[in-house]
Amino acid sequence: MTTSSQTENDKQEQFEIVNLKNGLKSLRSLANLETFHPVTGPRVESRILYVESQNLIERWRGSTTEFVIWDVGFGAGANVTAVIEAIEQELSKGQQSMAKLRPIRILSFDRSTAPIEFALKNVDSLDYLKNHEAHLLELLSSRRVRLHQLIDWQLILSDFSQLVFVSNSSDWAAPHAILFDPYSAYKNSEMWSLELFTALRGFLPQNEVSLLTNYTRSTSVRVTLLLAGFFVGVGTEVGEKSETTVASNQLAALYRPLTRDWLKRVECSRNSAPIRASGLKKDVPISKEDFAKLLTHPQFS
Repeated sequence: MTTSSQTENDKQEQFEIVNLKNGLKSLRSLANLETFHPVTGPRVESRILYVESQNLIERWRGSTTEFVIWDVGFGAGANVTAVIEAIEQELSKGQQSMAKLRPIRILSFDRSTAPIEFALKNVDSLDYLKNHEAHLLELLSSRRVRLHQLIDWQLILSDFSQLVFVSNSSDWAAPHAILFDPYSAYKNSEMWSLELFTALRGFLPQNEVSLLTNYTRSTSVRVTLLLAGFFVGVGTEVGEKSETTVASNQLAALYRPLTRDWLKRVECSRNSAPIRASGLKKDVPISKEDFAKLLTHPQFS
């Protein structure tokens, strides 16, 4: 249910359609002054970051249990619809019987429906939403929709930065894939804090691989993830970004894990302090205490 504060957020958050350098269109938040998927556009960036980087289709096909996806930062729906399109494409191949494929549960989290409502009014410009309108409208109306008998998709309208602290592991199925895409740490530091990532780490499955991918390559974000108990690696390039970030509960799941050589960059960086609930501060190097904790992380032992 939408609370009064969420309704107020919807009223305050406004958007516009913008032209990207490659000729595609995306939307821009006027409140946060941030453009969604600004490099290669919504469809391409989402596919690279949240389908290919996650090795998502292969992991789903090899799963022996229900495959759970947390879409943290539902926004205007680009990430989750890219995932759905990839699953639909795989189903269309018909190489594996439906009986052998595990069901998929998608939990989309956001505190506001303003981005997706704006996007749905501008589908002619935002073509990545075409063919998804009916399901998205049902999701907004009922908070739940079932696709292809295999996909159960639920919208949880709440502030994730608060929800994660008042929930426990029995409230939601543990995620095998996390599409992590909130506003940037400078605009939305509570979603990137050590406290939040530590709480999020506690929701991951015990004996199965879980991957979190994101567009950032920030040293401070990677330090924060490591101190929260994640293993962290270099993610794929996207457009003009030479690398992104991937985190996991298992070191072996990372294709390019950060090494001890990366710690030299942390030690020299002026922006390497972990992000805490008090907020992100510029030009703050890591403290001796936090660096000492990094040195004892199992990833660098």
